[in-house]
Amino acid sequence: MSTFFQATLDRQIKIKTCVLVFACIFPLLIVLGAAYFVIDAMRAGHSVPAWAILIFLGIVISVVLLIAAAIYFTYLLSPVGYEIQANELIIKRKLNSINIPINSIKSVSALNTEEIAGSFRVFGVDGFFGNYGTFHNSKLGKYRMYSTKDSGLVLISAEEQYILSPDQKDDFISAITAIRLSLKQ
Repeated sequence: MSTFFQATLDRQIKIKTCVLVFACIFPLLIVLGAAYFVIDAMRAGHSVPAWAILIFLGIVISVVLLIAAAIYFTYLLSPVGYEIQANELIIKRKLNSINIPINSIKSVSALNTEEIAGSFRVFGVDGFFGNYGTFHNSKLGKYRMYSTKDSGLVLISAEEQYILSPDQKDDFISAITAIRLSLKQ
């Protein structure tokens, strides 16, 4: 038996994602605009060396692929929900889900946003389809966050600390607590 808890993006994360996608696409528009001027100059009969065209096309294609890959992979690594099974908690992502054995969980509790204030990203994403990766602050130390919200957070203390954001936070905490208690009996 397993229970799935959805993790939908909140309004603030949706806005951050839109701004970041625009920030990624804006340089692409500049490069494509420059490509238009090069093509226009060629049509007007201006001589443009073949090597310059090849270099320019290489840059345009590289920028397009880099931006597309960045957006695609951040999307694939973003959390979509959390599945609680009999022996493990699975942080569901479109690519490479993360498994945490239930018997390794020492505690599960609601987390106030003040407790992650002053956090900095060690390696991860902050606001682009969610918050995920490794973070650090003076209160919690190092922790891994897989959230789609900036509030309604849950702290899982296991071999590592995890911060998650299930839509039904209280039901999520109750489900993990019940499984932990059943495993201790």
